[in-house]
Amino acid sequence: MQRTNTLLVGGAIVLALATLSSTPIHAALVAEYNFDTGLTNSAGGSYSPLAVIGAAPDISGGSYHSDGNNANYLEVAPAVGGANPFTVSIWVWTTTANQGNYKGIFSNNDSPSDAYSWQIDSHAGSYRAVGVDIPTRSTPATANVWQNLVIRKTGGSQGNFWLDGVQVGSNFGANPGGLQEFRIGINRNSDNSFTGFIDKVQIWNSLESAAAIYAAGPGQNATIVIPEPMTMLAVGMSVAGLGGYIRKRRRR
Repeated sequence: MQRTNTLLVGGAIVLALATLSSTPIHAALVAEYNFDTGLTNSAGGSYSPLAVIGAAPDISGGSYHSDGNNANYLEVAPAVGGANPFTVSIWVWTTTANQGNYKGIFSNNDSPSDAYSWQIDSHAGSYRAVGVDIPTRSTPATANVWQNLVIRKTGGSQGNFWLDGVQVGSNFGANPGGLQEFRIGINRNSDNSFTGFIDKVQIWNSLESAAAIYAAGPGQNATIVIPEPMTMLAVGMSVAGLGGYIRKRRRR
């Protein structure tokens, strides 16, 4: 009887682990532009493929090369706006931490005066979240490493900004609005562009864990660091621990 119980318990553990590993962590993912298979929304849903503005984009390495030319960027217009709450995540890599001011990475709407317009940019050596209705939140940028930037709308009149799974400053204390029109590689004023690589742009129509998004890493073409045996013991305590830490490897 003891052996039978042991087998049953062991089988239950295997089944639970299999179920956990096959269940999507982010069931509410409505858009993902990972640039591994072009400019399409790999998550499905109602978000359109990215439209090319200016020169044909370089996505040959599995990420979008934002060339710093403000005539060249990507956009989805109109997007599905008004989501409440929402999470937007984007990965960036650059050789130049201080690129100057207002270098747009992700912008919502195409004018700083538009209601609910906001952007993530590179500004004076920092990454910032700033908008017409939200106060500036900034954090120092680091060159030659993939970094994860996340904006979350946590309620009807609140939001926050995250770098690499850590919240930057306090909550906004203001409403970041929706996603009426978003663009990649340009600021709201259409006159400053980020120089570097942008990858795995994701949008959820729900409030997601920025720490879990960061732990999942920047996506395909990655080197997977397998957890040590003792780390695997924590699989039941941490979803992030299940997959380990994924890190992008440039092929350039």
